Amino acid sequence: MKKLLVASLLALWTSIGIAAPWTPDPGRSRLGFVATYEGTGFETVFREYRASIQFDPKQLDTSAIEVTVNLDSVDSASTDRDEGMRDSEWFDVANHPQATFVSTGFSAHGGDQFEVKGNLTIKDTTLPIVIPFTWQTEADEARFTGETVVKRTDFKIGTGEWEKDETIGFDVKIVIALILTR
Repeated sequence: MKKLLVASLLALWTSIGIAAPWTPDPGRSRLGFVATYEGTGFETVFREYRASIQFDPKQLDTSAIEVTVNLDSVDSASTDRDEGMRDSEWFDVANHPQATFVSTGFSAHGGDQFEVKGNLTIKDTTLPIVIPFTWQTEADEARFTGETVVKRTDFKIGTGEWEKDETIGFDVKIVIALILTR
């Protein structure tokens, strides 16, 4: 019965020209970044986020992504580093507990290669970014993998003694690996 309902809803969305919704599987998905400390990369994930994803490769004009990240959920496998990232010089979670990404458009680049343009907001700074991504589906499951590089200082991350890149590099690679279900 549940499969029939899902199939009916998907047929309805398709018939009225709206991209179908997808839900991330938090246990199998990863949303985070790679930064450098004294030239050595370290990986960080966010344990808590909400993602509203409507995507159909054949209906890019009705596709949309909106993600809200709880910055307090930062996890780099180092308690000291995580506490430091929560401070006012970095994410300033006391005053800016969330980061958001809202898509503004999509483009196809052949096969399973796409690009999403959108606005990333961190610490009250909103800037346009582009995320190239791969979209692969099998039955009722999809895999969204993408990455892009931003400059941390563009978002006022790493202020005061951290404004230079001598210890912490300016470039931060955002890494997205989502397993989604309909």
